[in-house]
Amino acid sequence: MNCPAGVAPKKMLPFVAHPPHEFVASTLREHEGEEFLFVHKGRVEIEFPNETVQLRTGDSVYFNALIPHRTRSLGTTQAEILVIVSHDE
Repeated sequence: MNCPAGVAPKKMLPFVAHPPHEFVASTLREHEGEEFLFVHKGRVEIEFPNETVQLRTGDSVYFNALIPHRTRSLGTTQAEILVIVSHDE
């Protein structure tokens, strides 16, 4: 990973997402690291191979990102979530 001068490599990648109401991918996805998801607004559903979790405003979930997963908004309002992905590199 190349970083601008004076910026140290980071181990966490935070971003805000607005999951669509329908699952974009037909299959679950996985990636390296761990994932923390906080619902800032609305409701979301996170699908794992053996479990589906529904979260609402103020709820959070933390999991190994190697577990296949996908996320979508529930209800009439598109959700806003804070996602933080950690990785070793």
